[in-house]
Amino acid sequence: MSPSAVVLAAPGGLGAIGAELAVRAAAAQLAVTVVTDDRTTVDAAYDRLEQTLLQWAGGRRLLAPERLLDTRSALTVVTFDEAPGEAGVAAEVCERPHERARTLARLAAAHPGALLVSTGLVETVRGVCPPGAADRTVGLRPLFPDRARAFEIATTPDTVPEAVRRAEAFVKALGAQPVVADDRPGGIAPALVLGLANRAARMVGSRYASADTVDTALGLGCGLAAGPLRMLDEIGLDAAGDALDALHRATGNPVFDPAPELGRLVADGRYGTRSGQGFHRHPATGPEKTGTPAGAPGEHGLTGTPTVGVIGTGTMARGIAEAFLRAGLPVVQSARTPQRAAETREALADRFGDAADTLLAGWSGTVGLKTAARCDLVVEAVVEDPDVKRDLFAALGRLAPAHAVLATSTSSLSVAELAAAAGRAADVVGLHFFNPAHTNPLVEVVTTAATSPRAERLALDVCAHLGKRAVHCADRTGFVVNALLFPYLNDVLRAVGEGVDPARINKVAKTIAGFPVGPTRLLDIVGTDVALEIQRRLHEESPHGEPRPAQLLRDLVASGHLGAKNRRPVQHFLDARLALTPAA
Repeated sequence: MSPSAVVLAAPGGLGAIGAELAVRAAAAQLAVTVVTDDRTTVDAAYDRLEQTLLQWAGGRRLLAPERLLDTRSALTVVTFDEAPGEAGVAAEVCERPHERARTLARLAAAHPGALLVSTGLVETVRGVCPPGAADRTVGLRPLFPDRARAFEIATTPDTVPEAVRRAEAFVKALGAQPVVADDRPGGIAPALVLGLANRAARMVGSRYASADTVDTALGLGCGLAAGPLRMLDEIGLDAAGDALDALHRATGNPVFDPAPELGRLVADGRYGTRSGQGFHRHPATGPEKTGTPAGAPGEHGLTGTPTVGVIGTGTMARGIAEAFLRAGLPVVQSARTPQRAAETREALADRFGDAADTLLAGWSGTVGLKTAARCDLVVEAVVEDPDVKRDLFAALGRLAPAHAVLATSTSSLSVAELAAAAGRAADVVGLHFFNPAHTNPLVEVVTTAATSPRAERLALDVCAHLGKRAVHCADRTGFVVNALLFPYLNDVLRAVGEGVDPARINKVAKTIAGFPVGPTRLLDIVGTDVALEIQRRLHEESPHGEPRPAQLLRDLVASGHLGAKNRRPVQHFLDARLALTPAA
């Protein structure tokens, strides 16, 4: 049966998700009937649909103006008594989770030939499926129904192939990609997004970082189109809080225990996008206007032309050196051997192409640390080993001139501990570049209680000179980005370890959550060994019960699959493991 006739049942009143789905389906030229309790809720539903149409027309959604009239005429709101007797798709869009099962049962009786759909973010299909209708019932998880390029379709062993095909056809009719997933609490995308966003809400609630800082850092550091707190605003802080609470009760995972900040904002009437304010302000019309965030390029001016020492010759060290050279700053790069220095020069020459002679005129490679004595800024990018870094900073503290600023590119270690090892804590900052360092626009500038204003200012000035966005943060495990990113990657590997197809996770991460690359590819970029070390530290030091590293992450590192750094990708390990798994 064609999905051309769609019934959306909202017994307690039409909420944001139901309205978005209704308008999206109508814009796709499907005949949409919204079914609700009585005339009062009918009128309220029409008001909600009108508001949603205006939001689409106002530019927040992609809907051609000439389609608005046709879309309005395709939307009908009636009571249950007036509902049509035939539909291709009958879905519950209940605001209150406890109504889902009862509403689906009513739809099953009224529409015996329809595909039955539950739109709960957390509830399993098994938990709400009407008796005798399991074969034609699926879950649809519309996390961002207005802009989603994909929808998850949750199925059970009882779901027949024809029902899956009909669900896929419905999603395609909405202009999105269908991703078929197993029936598990929270599905794939909702659980991953809500876990990431809840951690971000805790970070803001602890006053470690502002909402703007968190979303800017995650947006630039991970390439997200929308930061996790803006995602929460779009979902609705009350709906997100309810979903998190349900996930917490269903799984027992403390990651889903709703952040107190969510409850505080909801109590203040700040529900997110629909109320105009949540973690961010959302003007009713037109784009949101914001000032230039602190640390944006151009805010600071670099005095003079400091000589920069880069310690290390690995991927990050080379990228950092490239960034400084392209910005016109002379670089002295310290290597362990003459061969490593020569290889680094050759790699940089390949990166610079025709400009190699000009840019490499400002580069010199050395063996050892003695040239630190003529540097104004020293940035270390050696192995993420606390003993190695402490020994290095002890040496730099002695060798670097008194005016020099010493910076660590650590992604997880304590900057204060390294500063203490240097014996000159006022001169030490963190400059956490993101891979690839020469192109990624973000740098986390990490200061300790002992960092001097002069050292902090030079760090910010250098970031501006490089054209980077500096996000200032205090010294703590993972800083902003990694404290949120690596638990997300750990959640992914835990789900894969529980049997979720990594290809599906990669697809929903890109199409629904908005990551530019899937998590397995992201693990290749950052390195599984780095991910393991950071997650271990977060588990040991997190005040909110961060889970221990996933067994699969430990297996990847133990097997030597570190990612791009040793050309042994995560996916190769997963493929080999799948090949060894007996068929069901």
